[in-house]
Amino acid sequence: MNRLSRDQLGAGIPVPMDCYDLHGRLVLARGAIVASRKQLDYLLEYGLYAIEVASVASPLQALPKLHACYVQLEQIFAAALATEVRAPSSSPSPAAQLADLLKGKKVDAGDTVADEAHPFPGQIMQRVSELQALCQTAPDALLAAIHRNQIGARYSIAHALSRTILCELLATRRRIPERNRRQLLAAALTSELSILALQDELVVQSGALLPDQQQRIAEHPTASIALLATIGAIDPSWTNVILQHHELPNGHGYPAGLSGTAITPWARIMKIADAYAAMITLQAYRKTLLSKAAMAELLQKRGVEFDDELTVMFVKEIGVLPPGVAVKLRSDEIAIVVQRGANPRAPLVEAVIGPRGAYLPKPVLRKTDSHEYEIIDVVDAPGRMMV
Repeated sequence: MNRLSRDQLGAGIPVPMDCYDLHGRLVLARGAIVASRKQLDYLLEYGLYAIEVASVASPLQALPKLHACYVQLEQIFAAALATEVRAPSSSPSPAAQLADLLKGKKVDAGDTVADEAHPFPGQIMQRVSELQALCQTAPDALLAAIHRNQIGARYSIAHALSRTILCELLATRRRIPERNRRQLLAAALTSELSILALQDELVVQSGALLPDQQQRIAEHPTASIALLATIGAIDPSWTNVILQHHELPNGHGYPAGLSGTAITPWARIMKIADAYAAMITLQAYRKTLLSKAAMAELLQKRGVEFDDELTVMFVKEIGVLPPGVAVKLRSDEIAIVVQRGANPRAPLVEAVIGPRGAYLPKPVLRKTDSHEYEIIDVVDAPGRMMV
C-alpha cells in the first residue's frame, strides 16, 4: 500500500483511484469528489492509501504470482502470531469489541484507528487485491492450481488461498459489490488464524480428532477474532463473516446456532468455499473426494448445511468439470481440463496419457465437444502434473 499525497489528489475533482485507509477499508471510490480543501487535508492527515495490483498478462503468469502470494501470506501470518500488538488505549479493548460482536451489537468501524503499529490489515488487503486481479485475468489457471494441489506445501496457507479464490469467484457471480467482496476475502484469508498449526497437524493425522482438538476447532471462529483484534483487524464487516462461517441453514452450526437469513450471505458463501476446498484436498484423516463427488455432496446437503441458491450457483460457476480435473476421453486418453467452455460438459482439455497407458511426450490439446474426444468419466489425477 502506498500512502497518497496532495500531489496526487485535489479538491473539487474526481479522485483517479480507489483510496483506502491503513486497514484496507475503502474511503473514496474512484471518481468520488472531495468537496473542499479542508476536507482533503483531513483525509490526507488521517491517511489515504492506494493499493498497487500487478497486472497478469497471461494465465502462464498466474501460478508464479499465486506462489508469491502464498509465500507472503505465510510470512504475514508468522509475524502476526509472533506479535502481541494491542489496540490504542483510546479505542474499546479487543475483548470488549469481541463481546459486542458475539452479542450481535453493531461495532462502529471508526473504532479501529489507523496506526502504523498495526500493518496487518493493510497487508491482508494487499493480498486480497492481488488475488482479485488473478481471479479476473486467469480464473481457470487458479482453479487448476486448486484442483491439482499446486498452491503450496503447507496445507493451512494453501487452504486459505483456495477458500479465498473460490469465495471471489462465487461472490463475483452473485454480483456482490466489490467493497463487500474485499471484506469477505479478508475474512476468508484469516478465519482460521488461531488454528493454523493445528490444521497442519491434522492433515497428516490418520486417527480421529482428540477432544482437545475438537474443542479448538469449535472455538476457532471466536479465537481467531480475538487474535485479529490484537493486531488491528476488528472491522465488523470482516470479523462477522468469520464469526458466522460455520453456522448452518438448519441452525445446527456453531458458535451461536444461527439459521436461515440470520446468517450473513458472505458467511454462507465462505461456508461453501471452505467445505469444497477441504473435500478435494488430500488429508490423512478422511477420504479425499473427486470434484464430481464433492459437487454432489454440496448439492445433496443444500438447504441443510449449505445455502440452497448459492450452492447451485457455485456448481455452475466452478463447473461440473473444472480446470485441473483429470478425465477419460472416448479415445481412451487421460486428459486434464484446462479451460471451462460455453458447454459445461465439454471443456477444453490437454491429453497427457495415451490410449495405451503411456505418458505423451507433451500434452495435446483436445476439444471435447467432438464425439471422438468426448469426456466419458472423471478419474483420479495421474500424479501432480502441472497444467
